[in-house]
Amino acid sequence: MQTLIAFLLALGILVTIHEYGHFWVARKNGIKVLRFSIGFGKPLLRWNGKDGVEYVIAMLPLGGYVQMLGEDDEEVAEKDRHLAYASKSVAARMSVVLAGPIANLILAVVLYWIVFLPSQQVLKPVLGKVAESSLIETAGLQEGDQLLKVSGDEVVGWSDIQLQLLKHLGDDKPVEVLIQKSNSNVTELRRLDLSDWKLDESNPNILGDLGISPSLPKLMPIVGLLSDDGAAKSAGIVVNDQIVSLNGESIESWQDLVVEVRGRPDQKVQIEVIRNQQVQPIFLTLGSMEENGKKYGLLGAGVARQEADASYYRTIDYSPIEALEKGVERTWYMAKLTLGMIGKMLTGHVSPKTVSGPLSIAQGAGQAAGFGFFAYVGFLAYISLSLGVLNLLPVPVLDGGHAVLLGLEWLRGKPLSQGSELLFRQIGLFLILGLTALAIYNDIMRLI
Repeated sequence: MQTLIAFLLALGILVTIHEYGHFWVARKNGIKVLRFSIGFGKPLLRWNGKDGVEYVIAMLPLGGYVQMLGEDDEEVAEKDRHLAYASKSVAARMSVVLAGPIANLILAVVLYWIVFLPSQQVLKPVLGKVAESSLIETAGLQEGDQLLKVSGDEVVGWSDIQLQLLKHLGDDKPVEVLIQKSNSNVTELRRLDLSDWKLDESNPNILGDLGISPSLPKLMPIVGLLSDDGAAKSAGIVVNDQIVSLNGESIESWQDLVVEVRGRPDQKVQIEVIRNQQVQPIFLTLGSMEENGKKYGLLGAGVARQEADASYYRTIDYSPIEALEKGVERTWYMAKLTLGMIGKMLTGHVSPKTVSGPLSIAQGAGQAAGFGFFAYVGFLAYISLSLGVLNLLPVPVLDGGHAVLLGLEWLRGKPLSQGSELLFRQIGLFLILGLTALAIYNDIMRLI
């Protein structure tokens, strides 16, 4: 239910802002708006405003539209022709067409500004264990190294690093990484060859694919919660038990426990716990779960809440002006990254299987909502930005395609013939339907 609510709320906000951009600029250009609709299909709610516009909330929330007088070449009374869309200059119509995507980009800036406003604690980009024979190990990076810059850009936390690395997916040139060696002030430059890097299409993991694991504060292996049907509770483990060994192997942190358990799906094990200052042996059979076709062990217990070691984190504080600058910077960067990924998909460097549809977006909305307000706002910012960028592409049916038609009209001094414009729109519709089918297919394959 949370996923559905988060998804519908996200769609409602983004579609409303997009269509309001068209609506507001149309009114400013003296164009009469007949209908403002959020969603398609049968109206669930409709009312007429004092401004003479019919407002509609329709059954299918996957989009919306603004219906303007004279937009579809219908007959317009002589007395109303000055209010018709078709009667306006190319520049005026162009501003109406582009207003929707621009509204989404402005919303992205505002939402990112909100995300950057509060004080944040981020995990320092220090390497944990480096996977053997991984791209990171080949480049000479070691556990304890702290990443300072990627491609000359300063990185504050792991999210910055992921975005920088994603930008270079499929690049033939090595990526320069500036690091600070563990427990020293010595900095060194490393070159990371990403030419053979391919994202896992079913479960993209930027850091894991490269052999990177962040250095995390050690958590004491103390049980904080138990699954009702889990192996731990069934065997008699209780909250506040401290797990000290598994099959004779010492357990010094919760991370150690996770590694040992995941490697033993459905196996019988002996766990020793400290309870009431006494060591007690417990025998149990671990459960299991499947991820991407591989089975992992499952204990059915969660770690107790603990005060994290502050030395692993850094605090970031931005003034309102600095937060706004960061919002603009992040929006611009993500827009370039989105276009770059589209380009790499067309050239074969990125698989089409990475395209996501409504099911994946709904899952993302639900997960972000579960992580809290600011995570959800950040998710909204990214989807709003993507909506704005994609709508600006010169593809018929999209706003960018309408802008191309208007540009051709301005160059020719007259509109395209109805036949040519119809063909142009049919090609665009075919492309959009094909992309939609691909996205939905990918969503379904991820669920299977």
